[in-house]
Amino acid sequence: CSETYELLGRVYLASRQFDQAKETFQYAHQLAPKDASITVSLGELAMREGDTVRAVELFSEAVTERSGNPKYLDYLIEASLLAGNRKQAERGLALLKEANPDNKKISEFEERIGEM
Repeated sequence: CSETYELLGRVYLASRQFDQAKETFQYAHQLAPKDASITVSLGELAMREGDTVRAVELFSEAVTERSGNPKYLDYLIEASLLAGNRKQAERGLALLKEANPDNKKISEFEERIGEM
């Protein structure tokens, strides 16, 4: 059950056992490769490890699966800004405007992307 492994990975993540979290999330991803939630969990871990390029890839994959999820779009935009990936940041912003046009972060994201 991929959901159980994802929850276990979250426990490892919360207790700062990053190696165990990574192994558990990767196993969960093998069980359910199209599960956007698991993909986001791997992206969060990549961010903690400082691998923003990999995080962008993972968040982009999750957004492809669930393009209307504002949380996933926020992660994609943040990671893209940190990685210097303007194209993905703009893609995420466009999808965020569509999914949640009243989101208070839109103007902040527009400004940050404009400064890239």
